[in-house]
Amino acid sequence: MPPTGNDYGSENAGGLSPTEREFDLATAEGKYRLISRATAKATGRTARVTARVATIQGRN
Repeated sequence: MPPTGNDYGSENAGGLSPTEREFDLATAEGKYRLISRATAKATGRTARVTARVATIQGRN
């Protein structure tokens, strides 16, 4: 089953998902990033996903 956006996903030894590492690298390199999410509501999201969304939105 594909990810739904509610779960963080697999983590490497440093605790980061491939998607988070890719986003962080693109940010560091000044690349344009597109982010799509199904809903603005945090219903059903894990705490880790909610924290990551807040970081991306600049609230952390």
